[in-house]
Amino acid sequence: MIFGFFMFGEDTMKTEKRNVLRACILTMLLAMPVAASYASSPLWTEGEEISGEYTLPPWRYGVTVDKNEEIVKATGDVKINNNDTSNSWPIIGASGQEHKSFTLDMDGHTLTAGEYGFFVNFSGGNNNKVTITNADNIVSNFHKVSSIFSWGTGQKISLDAKNNIEFNKVENNNDYSPLFIRDKDSVLSLSAGKDVVVTNGSMSFILELKAEGTANIHANHDVILNQEYGQASKYGKNQMIHLENQSQLNISANHDIRFNNKGVNRVVFGTNKAGINFKAGNDIIYDNQKEEANPVHILEAESKASIEAGHDIILKDAQSVKMFDLKGASSVNVVAGNDISVSTKDGQVVSLIDADESSTANITSNRNMTLDIGVAAPVVHAKGQVNLKAGNNMTLSTTGADGRDLKIANLYADGDKAVITAEATEGTLTISNNGAAGIYADNGGKITLGGKVVMDTGDGAVVIDGGAISFTGPSLTLTSSDVGLDADAGTITLDGAADVEAVDGAIAQNGGTILVKGPLTVRTTDTSLVAYRDKSSITVEGEAVLNGLDGVIAENGGTVLFNGPLTLNSTATGLTADEGSITVGGDAVLDTADGVIAEYGGTVVFNGPLTLHSTATGLTADGSNITVGGDAVLDTADGVVAFNEGTILFEGPLTLKSSAVGLTADGSTITVDGAAALNGADGAVADNEGTILFSGPLTIRSTGMALQAVDGGVIDASTADTAKYIEGNIVAEDGTISLDLNKAGSYLTGTTNVFDTALSRAAYGYQSAGDGSDDSTGLNLTLGTGTVWNVTGDSSLTNLTNNGTVNMSDSSRTGQQLTVKNLAGEGTLAMDLDWLSNQGAKSATANSDYLTVTDSATGTQALVSNSSAMNLDKMGADDRLYVATLNNSDAVLTSSITQQNVISGHLYDYVIGLSHETTGDTTDWFFSATDKVESNVVPAAKVQNRALFDMATTMDTLNKRLGEARYAEGEDAGIWARLTYRHLGRDSYDGHGNRFELGWDTVKPGDDDSTLRQGLSFNYLNNRTSFDTGNGKYKGYTGSFYRTWLGQTGHYLDVVARIGRLNGEGTTRLINGDESKSSFGSWYQQASVEWGRKKALRDSWYIESQSQLQYTHLNGTDYRTNDGIKQNFDSVHSLIGRLGFRLGKDLDANKSWYFKADIFHEFAGNRTFDLTSLDGSERLRYDKTNHDTWYDIGAGLAADLSHDRSLWLEFERTFNGSYGKDWELNGGMTWRFH
Repeated sequence: MIFGFFMFGEDTMKTEKRNVLRACILTMLLAMPVAASYASSPLWTEGEEISGEYTLPPWRYGVTVDKNEEIVKATGDVKINNNDTSNSWPIIGASGQEHKSFTLDMDGHTLTAGEYGFFVNFSGGNNNKVTITNADNIVSNFHKVSSIFSWGTGQKISLDAKNNIEFNKVENNNDYSPLFIRDKDSVLSLSAGKDVVVTNGSMSFILELKAEGTANIHANHDVILNQEYGQASKYGKNQMIHLENQSQLNISANHDIRFNNKGVNRVVFGTNKAGINFKAGNDIIYDNQKEEANPVHILEAESKASIEAGHDIILKDAQSVKMFDLKGASSVNVVAGNDISVSTKDGQVVSLIDADESSTANITSNRNMTLDIGVAAPVVHAKGQVNLKAGNNMTLSTTGADGRDLKIANLYADGDKAVITAEATEGTLTISNNGAAGIYADNGGKITLGGKVVMDTGDGAVVIDGGAISFTGPSLTLTSSDVGLDADAGTITLDGAADVEAVDGAIAQNGGTILVKGPLTVRTTDTSLVAYRDKSSITVEGEAVLNGLDGVIAENGGTVLFNGPLTLNSTATGLTADEGSITVGGDAVLDTADGVIAEYGGTVVFNGPLTLHSTATGLTADGSNITVGGDAVLDTADGVVAFNEGTILFEGPLTLKSSAVGLTADGSTITVDGAAALNGADGAVADNEGTILFSGPLTIRSTGMALQAVDGGVIDASTADTAKYIEGNIVAEDGTISLDLNKAGSYLTGTTNVFDTALSRAAYGYQSAGDGSDDSTGLNLTLGTGTVWNVTGDSSLTNLTNNGTVNMSDSSRTGQQLTVKNLAGEGTLAMDLDWLSNQGAKSATANSDYLTVTDSATGTQALVSNSSAMNLDKMGADDRLYVATLNNSDAVLTSSITQQNVISGHLYDYVIGLSHETTGDTTDWFFSATDKVESNVVPAAKVQNRALFDMATTMDTLNKRLGEARYAEGEDAGIWARLTYRHLGRDSYDGHGNRFELGWDTVKPGDDDSTLRQGLSFNYLNNRTSFDTGNGKYKGYTGSFYRTWLGQTGHYLDVVARIGRLNGEGTTRLINGDESKSSFGSWYQQASVEWGRKKALRDSWYIESQSQLQYTHLNGTDYRTNDGIKQNFDSVHSLIGRLGFRLGKDLDANKSWYFKADIFHEFAGNRTFDLTSLDGSERLRYDKTNHDTWYDIGAGLAADLSHDRSLWLEFERTFNGSYGKDWELNGGMTWRFH
């Protein structure tokens, strides 16, 4: 017997030589004549049948295969006992035969063979055949040698049983394989209706195929290979199945294939293009029971294996072992219809799957795959290609805990030909260990993970020196006790979402690249993302959510790019670009201690909006650049800082809330192109020749400095047509600030102070620098139309162009000093001014503001103040309230503020107004007495004079006095009475009055049917008037004599004479609130002639034409007011003419109604009066001409109530001339005596 020519060392060489020698001796013995003579004597009496139990004598064949075709049929169970303890003789065999055939038809019976020697043996020869068929069971029991041994080409050994086929080699230290086939076209075929069971109790292979030998084993139930013994020295380490030199093994079972390895042998060893096919309808089970078990499958030298299970492939609870060890362009394809479950315990530190540079493993489970090893070694160590695929879940786990040894990662792609793929198609790919790396690719190795991936490891994914790892599934959930993703001169790509929890989230270094195509969530105890050195880069195309100590660091040429939104929560620094670059393409939301730091030439760019909450500094550019392209909303302690020639650019709007300084440019530049809103302690500081430029609208709400430029710093907020709302103080200390409030509604609330050498000299009376010193720094403020500067304290500035309002007024009325080097513009100055505080001082005092212009002033400024608080009424005619001192001024201050002050007993009040005085190059502006105006007593006197005249010259008529006089017929005397209410509405006064008149007359008939009436009456008048500066009360008493002729043709003539007295009391409100009172009176005389004719028309209508002429003389009068002003009213003559008509209708003989209209004209009425002050120093004389024309319209009715009573009522409205809304209601009644 020869087992092949594998040589593993010197001891192995000696063993092979002994085996060859033994095989040669056996062949010689089989060829001796005794064998031929024994072969002619059969074991059974009937040559074609066999049955029962047979015992072979020593040194004898049971059956010699030496016929071309021999068939023996069993008529019962057959048991053949070989008692050759030398184990040299087979039960069935041949040596050196050619094309011989032996068939044993068991016809449903059981064949049992043993227990020594071979069962079937072909020792040499070619193309021989042994067939045992139709057996119920076949059982081969044997000791030291093989049960089936074939040497020679084309040998065929075939066994089939309806139930089981068993090979049982008892325990011994012999190293013969139970089944041995070698040479081309030699085939062993085993087929069982139930199980095929091979039990090996020796230190040998179970199945050995060499030199293109083939074995086909099939069981309708199970194929079970039991290795009962340990290890021999034949080849160093044995295996249960050994194939070499293009040998082929096919094992199939409708149920299970089981490998029970109680020894330390390997399960399969294939070399030199060996081919292995395992196919189970249910499970393939590997049961390794020894701690030093060797790899389950070893394939070398282009060998191939196909392992397929309809259900599961299982290696459970075994000591650590390699499942597959592939070398020399070998390959294995493993498919499980359900699950692949491999679980090993502690033991040898070996990887589960190992493939060299040219080898390939394809392992697929249609459901779940679990590869769990109990040692710190890779699940897969590939220098070639390993593909893992699970239809549902996949679990890859180890006990690896050494985070420093990357080579014990669960998946290790080792070298540029290494490719590992692992995919959980519908479920989750889980990778876990106790602290080692999860997956590791180096030197160009590639790992691709598909499906949903969950990792719980030390380092998560690590690539070095050209390694590449790709996550192609929808998500990665990674929990790492160290670095989640580490690309060191390699590439990591994630196609889906990633959720990473680690110490450091992701590190790209030394040119490494990390690309996350989907959303990324990172939670760390240190840094979320780091890109370090040599153009290393991290790119996140989806939304990124980062939580950790430090957020993102790009250092020494590293680049981090967020193409989508970024949400970052950091307890230290959010983004750090240290000689690196960070770009955020989408919305950025940061909640950090320090927000963003760019240093040593680093760059940070936000292409979208930025929302930042920071407990320290929001943005810091240290010799570096930060750009925000979208809206920026910052809530920080220290807001934005640029120093060492750093640059910060806000291309969109900026909203900044800061508990300290909002913007600081220290030798650097900060630019805000959009609207800026700053809210904090200090708004913006430019220091050390730093520059801050506001190109858009600006809002600053500051509790301290709104703007500050120091040591050559420049702040420019002069862009035209942009709204600016600034609350806080402004300071330029050897720096420059330019602020233009040029859009209506803009305002500044705060102080301005400039500490500039040139301005300081000017403030103390020196001229501008002529020694070449720099006067270019300073504080320049421009106010446009509709803008306001609310000055809150003493202020100074270089250039003030005021076309809006400078408001120095405040509720506390604290005096403020405003010092300006150059003033220009056409604006408004609102100041708190107080004579009692100023008292003639040319400076700010406790409650009075002051303006000083040191160099030049042009333009016009309108000065406004709360005049009620200026105490101008307490100023004397020679007092001055100073408001401004202007040097080299062409400027004009204007003010509408005037104060009319009263001098009691005088006709004139003096007026306090704004004035100025120029001495040399200095112009002082102040309030003082600028004019005088008539006291209110003067227009009051005019009203009183007019009222007396109007009351004395009121025209009465016959209709008003007696109504329709013709109704009072008869010869008897009678009395009459009338009551009049008049609403006074004149151009200089208003009022109302009542008049009552009582009269008596007699009637005397004429010869021509005319009537003559004559009588007396008494009239009482009570009027009240009001006017702008006072009021009056008037009473009048008048007696009248009248004579009235009523003609028979409707003519009438009425002549009246009157004399009366008018008394008045006047009250005048002076401008200071005092009152001037007077009491006065005068007599008047009056005569009136009225003529008219009543003419009847058709249908009881009538028309009556009227004319009247009235003369009045009002006596002159003298009186004094209570404050001593003398008033002298000259006498007045009045002549008033009236033309009018009545158009009416007699309703019957006793009643009629009418409409009336009149025109009046005053032909005289010239009034003169004198006013003289108390001390006689002031005298006014007025001469008023009242040649007015006016009109009235009215309506009335008259009725004869009985034989001795009549009634009349009339309404009249007067207008034009001096009349405004004047109207009168008049009614009366007559009684006749009998």
